[in-house]
Amino acid sequence: MLSVTLIIRYVVLGFLISLAAIIAVRLLTGSINTSGLLRSKSPRKDETVSPARVQLLIFTLATAGTYLSKVFGALGTGQLPEVPQDTLVALGGSHVLYLGTKAYAFFLKGAVQALREQHSSD
Repeated sequence: MLSVTLIIRYVVLGFLISLAAIIAVRLLTGSINTSGLLRSKSPRKDETVSPARVQLLIFTLATAGTYLSKVFGALGTGQLPEVPQDTLVALGGSHVLYLGTKAYAFFLKGAVQALREQHSSD
């Protein structure tokens, strides 16, 4: 007879696999819009590829892949592997860089341009 924890484990695993399959199918069929995912959005409508978004995506995927490989390596132990402190610091730094560029674009870029325009008109 199957234990309750084993049944719950299979139900949760089935749910996660189903969710991943639904997302994969929707991404492949285009019902999840990914156009402009890596483009910077500015008020001037000059949507170029954002280096901050590219580095954030690459670093996040690399970190997730590394951790996932550790999870598969720890199968059968009953525990999740530890996340190294260096990885957390690097991932946090990557996100801070991205959010810093967003904050600059949102708060400071307009103020800097206004000061330049005011200085050039004087």
